[in-house]
Amino acid sequence: MSNLQNLVTDTDESKWIINEYGEWLQNQVHCIDTSLEDGKLRKALAGGLSCYGRRMKGLMINGYKFQTIDRVCRLKTQNSGVMVEADGETYYGKVKDIFELNYYGDFRVILFRCDWVDIRKV
Repeated sequence: MSNLQNLVTDTDESKWIINEYGEWLQNQVHCIDTSLEDGKLRKALAGGLSCYGRRMKGLMINGYKFQTIDRVCRLKTQNSGVMVEADGETYYGKVKDIFELNYYGDFRVILFRCDWVDIRKV
């Protein structure tokens, strides 16, 4: 019976993640080796998000142009559609918003907010 009392529950783990994980992770930043690109990425991610970001209507990435639905709604050509393959499935959607998230330093992440099509109902 005493062994059951020592078990860590999901609730305890969730509380730790919510209340203490961020501070623990930031304390670990000082131990990260930044001589390699992987270390620089980890340090930027561990440092957390900057409170400043950008919202964009369009973006070019690796030669591909992405635009939001609002930007192309009055144009003759539409360029707001996206397709993602994950876990053997193909998903289709339209880009509603494009955000650039800035992790302190040189690391930035582009985030697409999309309206996804439910292909099971098509």
